[in-house]
Amino acid sequence: MLAILVPFAIQQAFDPVRKHLNGLRRWGPVALMGGALPLTVSRTSIIGALLVAVIMMPRWKPQRRWTAIGLLIGSVACFKVIIPGLIGTITTLFATFLNNSDSSTQARTVKYSAIVPYLTERPWFGRGFGTFMPDLYFFTDNEYMLALAEMGAVGLVALLTLFITGIHQGGAIRRLARTESDRELGQAFFASAVVALVISATFDALGFAMFAGIFFLTLGAGGSYLGFIRREAEAEAEAAEVRPAALPPVPEPRTDAPARREAASQLVES
Repeated sequence: MLAILVPFAIQQAFDPVRKHLNGLRRWGPVALMGGALPLTVSRTSIIGALLVAVIMMPRWKPQRRWTAIGLLIGSVACFKVIIPGLIGTITTLFATFLNNSDSSTQARTVKYSAIVPYLTERPWFGRGFGTFMPDLYFFTDNEYMLALAEMGAVGLVALLTLFITGIHQGGAIRRLARTESDRELGQAFFASAVVALVISATFDALGFAMFAGIFFLTLGAGGSYLGFIRREAEAEAEAAEVRPAALPPVPEPRTDAPARREAASQLVES
């Protein structure tokens, strides 16, 4: 949850509209959420935090990017001093995962073969949403595997469509936005959707009401904001088309002025 929401905290901290607030009010949420992520001692949270950094930092200007890298390195050093053993525990989690020597990882991979019979029974529409309960079967620790068991291939495609929709919304907001603040908000929606897509492979995401609620809330908010941005872009395009036609025609220069003056002088003389 923290990894999904921290991109918006970062965007709000950089938002020029909030510059009148003091640094604690703008950066306090970022520090609390970012600082709590490693304290969970969870591979999922660390993967989510890394995804946020990899997605958001390349879009920043070099000065902001290098400042953020320096703060991250300083934060790791502070955690190493304040909480001895935390960084070592986290690195051990990933080392055992890569070496396939972690007991929790082995327990999860065993479930991949255990769930195959349930998938072959009802491959297209599954057994029904919410019916593959751990009390009756077992924990899948993988939302995509759980979706196959409960909703079949059709349900898995629908779930992936939701995740890809969130990613598309963030990218579309970033492309259509006219201000830097709106572009950064689009990048926050993009990063949040990518984090949700990736970490859903590490636990049964929709089985947790808080994750499901926040995911659909951010999905709806991204779609709504994309609608605002598109209407603004269409209004600007229409104004650009109408504006030249509304201008009064420029009068052509009078080339017969000398002839008129000569005729008038002759009339006066006569």
